[in-house]
Amino acid sequence: MADSTDESPEIESLQEQSDEKEVEDRELNGDVEEEPAKGGHQAVSGGSKKKKKRKRLQNLQKSFELLRAGEAKAPKTTEEALKKKYQFWDTQPVPKLDEDISECGCIEDDKPIEELRREPYTLPQGFVWDTLDISDEKVLKELYTLLNENYVEDDDNMFRFDYSPAFLLWALKPPGWKMSWHCGVRVASNKKLVGFISAIPAHIRVYDRTVLMVEINFLCVHKKLRSKRVAPVLIREITRRVNLEGIFQAVYTAGVVLPKPVACCRYWHRSLNPRNL
Repeated sequence: MADSTDESPEIESLQEQSDEKEVEDRELNGDVEEEPAKGGHQAVSGGSKKKKKRKRLQNLQKSFELLRAGEAKAPKTTEEALKKKYQFWDTQPVPKLDEDISECGCIEDDKPIEELRREPYTLPQGFVWDTLDISDEKVLKELYTLLNENYVEDDDNMFRFDYSPAFLLWALKPPGWKMSWHCGVRVASNKKLVGFISAIPAHIRVYDRTVLMVEINFLCVHKKLRSKRVAPVLIREITRRVNLEGIFQAVYTAGVVLPKPVACCRYWHRSLNPRNL
C-alpha cells in the first residue's frame, strides 16, 4: 500500500487544474497581481519556469475542457434529442419533443401587467445586470469583443462568426427596437462584459394571422462562466422584460435541437481565401 503522503500523477493533475481554474477566475475578476522581479538573472529563470508550468497547466485545462465538451455534446438530430433530459426547457412554456400538437394557439394565455415580475432575476454572486446602450462606441466595442471571442463556434471550436460593429447596430436596432431588450451581464468588481442576450420585435405569420412577437438572438456567455448557469437566467430575464412590454410569444434559432422546432433549414459557409485557414 502506498504511503498516504505520496501524491499520484492523477491527484497532481487535478490539483494543477484546480490551481489553473483559480488563476482564470481571478483574471476574469481582475484580481491577479504580477510579482515584482528580485534580480536580473533570477527573475528570468523564475519567469521561464513559470511560463513552462503555465503552458503545461493550459494544456491540461484544454484537454479537460475537450473531454467535458465531448461528454455534454448537444444533440443535432431529433433522435438524439429524444434521449436527452432538458432540465431548463422542461420548465418553460414550449412543446415537448414527442408532444402531438392538434391545434394552433398560445401555450399560455397572456398575463395581466399586475401579475408580472417587476424586479430583475437574481444573478450568481459577483455579477450584475447592465442594459447596453450600443449607440455608445465603447459599449458596442465591448459587445463586439464578447461575441467575437465567445459566440457560435463550429464543432471543433476553430471558427466563430465575426459580426462587425456596424452589422450589430443594424441587427439590434430595427424599427421598434428597445434598449431594455439589450440585456448584458457584467462582473461586479471590474465591470467586464461577460454575458448578453437580445430581443427585437417581429411580425410573424402563423397560418392565417400575423402575431407580434420577438426574435431572441445573440445569447452569449463568456466561456469561463459556462458552468455557472448564467444562460438560463439571461433567458428568464429577457422574457420578463419582453412581457412587461405586453408581448408573450417569441421565436429563436439554434444550431442544435431544443424543444420543440417548428421549422428547420440547412445553410452552408463558403470559405474565402482558404490558403489562410
